[in-house]
Amino acid sequence: MPPRLPAKRRNRDDESPAGRSSKKVIKEPTYDTYDEAFDGGVEHEEKGERYKDGEKAQRFYEKAAELYQKAMQFDETYDATFNLARVQYTLASQFYLPPSSLDIYGSAIALYRNAMEKAENPFLKSDAAFNLVQALLSLAELTEEYEGPASAGGVKELRDLAMVLLQTVFSTQAQYLQFAKENPGEVFSGEEGEAPAEAAAADAEGDAEMKDGEEAGEGDDEEDDVDATPHGSPPAAGVTAVTYPTPSAFVDTTMTFVDTQSTLWESAEPVVMPTENAQEASKGVLGFASSLAPPGREAEIDLAEMKFLLTLDSINWELTRKDAKPGSGQEKGLEGAARALTSLLANLDASPPDDPSVRADILTTLADTQMEAATRLIIQAKAGPAGPSPQAQSAWAHLTSATANLGKALDLPSLGTQAEFRPHVLMQLVRTSLNRARLAPINDTAQRNQGQLLDNCAAYAHKAATALGWAYPPLPKREGWTVPVPAAGAKLEPPFPAGWDAELLARTLALLQLRVCYFVHSGQVLAGVEGAVEKYGDATAKPLVETLLTVPRGPRRIGPRDIERFVGDVEDEEGPLSEGESQWWAEIAAKFVADDAGQQGLATEILNQTE
Repeated sequence: MPPRLPAKRRNRDDESPAGRSSKKVIKEPTYDTYDEAFDGGVEHEEKGERYKDGEKAQRFYEKAAELYQKAMQFDETYDATFNLARVQYTLASQFYLPPSSLDIYGSAIALYRNAMEKAENPFLKSDAAFNLVQALLSLAELTEEYEGPASAGGVKELRDLAMVLLQTVFSTQAQYLQFAKENPGEVFSGEEGEAPAEAAAADAEGDAEMKDGEEAGEGDDEEDDVDATPHGSPPAAGVTAVTYPTPSAFVDTTMTFVDTQSTLWESAEPVVMPTENAQEASKGVLGFASSLAPPGREAEIDLAEMKFLLTLDSINWELTRKDAKPGSGQEKGLEGAARALTSLLANLDASPPDDPSVRADILTTLADTQMEAATRLIIQAKAGPAGPSPQAQSAWAHLTSATANLGKALDLPSLGTQAEFRPHVLMQLVRTSLNRARLAPINDTAQRNQGQLLDNCAAYAHKAATALGWAYPPLPKREGWTVPVPAAGAKLEPPFPAGWDAELLARTLALLQLRVCYFVHSGQVLAGVEGAVEKYGDATAKPLVETLLTVPRGPRRIGPRDIERFVGDVEDEEGPLSEGESQWWAEIAAKFVADDAGQQGLATEILNQTE
């Protein structure tokens, strides 16, 4: 486990003997019983939730973990085991960074498994199973990003295991909800027949090589039986209350199920189109969930279906990319999806969703779809004659629409969205502005507006960095090309850790700023503008690299793997880099090699420990 933060320093009054201060001294509880330790854990966890992030929140979560662990020394109950797993998962995902966070993920996974074994009630067992799925999927994503291609085998194993658990949870929830719908007021015995969606759930995972689990409801004492619950937390103390599956919980399971299946299809090597049966089975799963979903969650099911179809379109693009040329039409499916998403967005006014973040999710999905359509059109244009083209004009239109939708997402209230949402949207605005400016050689509108677009890149990047707490040197603007240069000897101070997602976003932003510099420095954007090449080269890119190198060696410093990941993501989207850009990144990566803390192999080792 990562080293605990040092204990807060006590003030003089705290250290004074009784009678020397009028300040009341509160005695620290000793937590000498299970109930005291468990209740103390709940209290500190709730305080951590109130603070959400930062040093105080981390301290409370760490104290909660310590107290839950102490409670387990008195009695290893389901409640204490489950709660300790949950707190460790929170610390690993929202505070700690790899490599140390990987150990905490492994511990949380082991505890969730332990909770499943302790649960005598199948619904409690299912609750632990769903939370175990979330931990497995988070660890899989982190490992994939942190280690890269070397981790592919272990990552697939984690996702396959998640699918096994999800299938069983899904089947039991479907069975219970179907029974409750057809037999209102009757008691569910767990011995009813197969639910209509159970076979569909089993078929849907076919391409992921998932083993068939036992039918839910064959008996509460079956060792591998995992039944469903609303995925809530056990009560703070006392006898663990048993809750039954709800339609809303079933929607959560369905969306996780289909999203994981889609990820397995997209990450398969080699990429192949899923069979018609597998596709229809996944659609059936979504359709059954739609029949049970509360009105306030119907939009989420519709969005999940759109994302599923976009996955199939993405796989088809990977299989046909080599045939891209003017008029080949690989953007048509995305244009249809954009129209459907626009319609879904309009329907929210008549049927507001329960979750206020759904509108933000639809807007960003719509913008991503429009950006991808533009990328495909640009690839088609490159395969045709040089110069302006209809494809370039259409790409400009798609990027303009994407910019507008990202702006709408940025204007939404932050209620319900993750802390990384706003900086992520700002970074996407940097991308759209850069990609619009890159159209300058083949689009007259882009040519006229490229200066303003580069100014927009600078503004969005600065706002994103500020939101993430990183003081990166800013990109220049046309007004005098002034770029503040850090004072000699000044170091870039990382903000308090906020988990891997925020850290990855910050690193990607820094490298994206360097990519903006490359396109101007190489003369592809702002060509012929006096002073542009120099200002984006030695006056901006060089100080930014030097500033990044001032971060002390360790988990907060950008390394070669970060550059490899960034370049890989660009090539996945746009195709192979030009020789000039490849050389640019090779030279930058060379500056970080000597200080690489060594990132390979650690995550794979943790994966092996969770088997």
